[in-house]
Amino acid sequence: MATAKNTAPKTAAKKSRYAMLRDQARAKHVAREPYEFDAVDPPILITAPDTVERLTAIAEMIDNEGEIDVANLRRIVAAICGDAFGKVWAIIKDEPAEVLFAFVNDVNMHFNAVPAAEGGELPGGE
Repeated sequence: MATAKNTAPKTAAKKSRYAMLRDQARAKHVAREPYEFDAVDPPILITAPDTVERLTAIAEMIDNEGEIDVANLRRIVAAICGDAFGKVWAIIKDEPAEVLFAFVNDVNMHFNAVPAAEGGELPGGE
C-alpha cells in the first residue's frame, strides 16, 4: 500500500528575540589586541576583559567614584587577566606592591578596562 508523502514546504524556525539581539551585538563587537605580558618568553597573552563575566566582575568592584577597595586587588587582577591570571600571578605575587599597581595601570591603559573616576561608563554613572 502506498503512503502519501508530505510535500508541504518546511518553514524555517523562527529566530528568538534574544538570538537576534545577541547577533546584532556580536556584529558590533570590535575585538581588541591582547595585552602581551612579556615577563616570560613567549609572552602570556591577556585577552580583553570584554565578556559579560569579566566585565561585570570588574564593575562589581568599583564604586561610584571609580575607586577600588584594596581588599579587591587580587580579584580585580583576576578579572582583568581572565584565563591568564594563574600564570601572571605566579610571576608578580612576590613583587613589591608598586609592581602590581604599575602592571594593573598598564593593562588598564591597553584595554581601558577600568572606567575612569567619573563613573560615566558604569551603570548609574553621571
